[in-house]
Amino acid sequence: MPALLQDIMANRQTISTRKGPIEITIDGDAKAPACLLIHGGMGGIDQSALLGTAAIAPALSFRKIALSRLGYLGTPLSSGQSPEKQADLFAHLLDELQIEKTAVMAISAGGPSAIAFAARHQDRCAALILVSCCTTLLPIKRAIRMRLALMNLMARAPKMVDWMRKRAEQDPLKTARRSISDPEALGRVVADAEAWPLLQGLAKQPV
Repeated sequence: MPALLQDIMANRQTISTRKGPIEITIDGDAKAPACLLIHGGMGGIDQSALLGTAAIAPALSFRKIALSRLGYLGTPLSSGQSPEKQADLFAHLLDELQIEKTAVMAISAGGPSAIAFAARHQDRCAALILVSCCTTLLPIKRAIRMRLALMNLMARAPKMVDWMRKRAEQDPLKTARRSISDPEALGRVVADAEAWPLLQGLAKQPV
């Protein structure tokens, strides 16, 4: 997984559109059907690409376009913050890539922008796939807001990011329990030859 993530980050590019720049990475045959991959509340193109690796069987031929949503990694917030503006940015990205129609796959907090794309650009959306997605505005408690703000500050300090990554590598099970609280479900993930490396990869995102 570390080698895969390094390849993802090494091959990222920024595409200029009429709505602003957006960071992407592309994998697969240029003639294959396209699939736009949209990450959740953390990460960027790395998490989007891992979503494609986890959810799309290798036997299926797709041109996988992993992106960083607005405000994540190389895509600035200035390109638009609302789900609707993000959806329009995705459409302009397709224009630049000369792609007429694409499937859209999103996970978690990527849901609103994916749904907005399907609603606003129906002629460009071949399919909509939502993986454990938010589909409406969620109330956030004060304690969670404070925790997210703290995580945002920590993510801006390279030494802190390195320390957190090392902690995740030293005790991967403890890190995994933060995401999967059910012991039985966690046991199934650890025993799965594909799911466990993917989960570990998410904990070691080189951003």
